[in-house]
Amino acid sequence: MTTTSLKSSISKRIRNFPKEKLLVVDDFISYLADRNDNAATKELLNIPGLLSEVKAGKREFASGKGTNWRKVRKDV
Repeated sequence: MTTTSLKSSISKRIRNFPKEKLLVVDDFISYLADRNDNAATKELLNIPGLLSEVKAGKREFASGKGTNWRKVRKDV
C-alpha cells in the first residue's frame, strides 16, 4: 500500500468519527510525531561536536561572517 493510499484510507475511516474519538486520534498522532522528533533530536545530539559547531556558526552569523548559501554553489 502506498503512502497516498494509506492517508486516503485513514481519512475515510475517521471522516465520521465523533469528536471524542477524533480527540483520541489527535492525541495518538501527536504522540507519534513527538516520539519521532525526539528520536531524531537524540541522534543529532549524539554527533560529537555538533552542538559546539552550531553555536560557533550562530556566533559567526551574528558577527556578519559567512557566505550567502546562494553564492556557494549555483549548480545544485
